Parts: sequence; structure tokens; C-alpha cells
Amino acid sequence: MGRFGTCDGVSCCRCRHLVPRRFKVLRRIRTGVTGAFRVPNMRYWPFVLAGWALLTNGAVSESKADACRGHIPPTLGESLRRRFPEHHLPSTSDSLAEDVQFDKTRGGDGCLLVEVADFDGDGRQDLVVGLPSDKGGVPVVAVALARGRDWSISAIQSWVDVTERLYVRSAPAGTHSRTSALDRRLQPDERKSLKCDNAAVIVGATESTTIAYCYLNHRWLYVWVSD
Repeated sequence: MGRFGTCDGVSCCRCRHLVPRRFKVLRRIRTGVTGAFRVPNMRYWPFVLAGWALLTNGAVSESKADACRGHIPPTLGESLRRRFPEHHLPSTSDSLAEDVQFDKTRGGDGCLLVEVADFDGDGRQDLVVGLPSDKGGVPVVAVALARGRDWSISAIQSWVDVTERLYVRSAPAGTHSRTSALDRRLQPDERKSLKCDNAAVIVGATESTTIAYCYLNHRWLYVWVSD
């Protein structure tokens, strides 16, 4: 027996008597002519169409309501698609469900791949966006600085190989220092300590790494805060 119960493997024996015979959209006519079907009564079509409209509108509303997509202005979305054609705009479903839920319990909206803050100190709202790969490859982290109606977009390293573990955040202006767990030589643009005059970009892997980026003298410098 299936989910609703079956009599002959096709029809639902429990609910058959609840459906008016005339409302069965493609009920076969017993005329002996193979392929003959009865057209549903036209007075029922407004109800059918109304139900279909509710279903499709609900799907569109759900897409529009995604927390991550709601943060990205349309002009930036188009710019990101052109700049990174093998990646797509993020949604909450790109992150692990438990990480999304944890963020919500801490007062967030469940989006781990978009953050809005003023990263360059010009008083405008900038964004950092984690872009999943279309082919399951390494995600891209893009920082978009607002420039009037346009955007100045830079890609920064996250050292995270899978989108499900990636997160982006911001931190208030302040000093960020390198974790003592690292003893390797500093890489170009890496610092032991950074004083950020504006909000810092924070990227990393959930429950693992944290890297702070500061925009100083038109360059993105970074510090490994945890590893």
C-alpha cells in the first residue's frame, strides 16, 4: 500500500469517492475508442487556474524572500554574473542547514554568504559576497565597493574549498592580530597585525578558520586570526 493507499497500483481507493466524477481532468470515456478523453467542465477552469496561480506565485515569493538574495542590489548582481560567469549568486541553501539555524539562533537571518558594511570609509554600504561554483568547484569571495551607481569588485582569498563551509562577515574598526598557532613565513599582503580604520571583511570556514581583511591604501591586506 502506498502513501495514500492503492487498489490497483494507480488509483487512490481511499480518496476516489471524494473527487467528483466530472472533475477528473482526463477521465477516459468508456466508448471502446482508445485514446478518447473527456474535456473537464468549463465552469471548473477558473478554480484550476486560480490554484495554479497560487502555486506559481508562492514559488516566486519564496525565491524573492531568500535572505542572501535580498541583500544583493540588482546592479551588483548583474556585475557579479558578468565578472564571474562560472559562479552564481548565493542563497541560504548553499550553506549547511545547521550553520544557517545556528546563525538564526544568534539573531541573524541565516545568510552566511553576504555581508553589508562600509569597508572603505566613504559612508556608503559595500558588500562581501561568497559565490558558489556552478560546477561544484572552489567558491569565490568578492568584495564590492560602492562607487556611485557602479561597483569596484575585487576577489579575495578565503582558503575554503567548499561553499557549504564558507562564511563571510564584517567586524568593527579595530586591531586584528595573527594567531600564535601559525609559525610559517608571512605571505605577500599578509601581516602579523593590522589596524583597520573601517569595518573589516571576515572570511573563513565555519568552526575552523577566521581571516580578517582591511582595505588600506587601496589594497586588501589580511591577518590569519584563527586557524
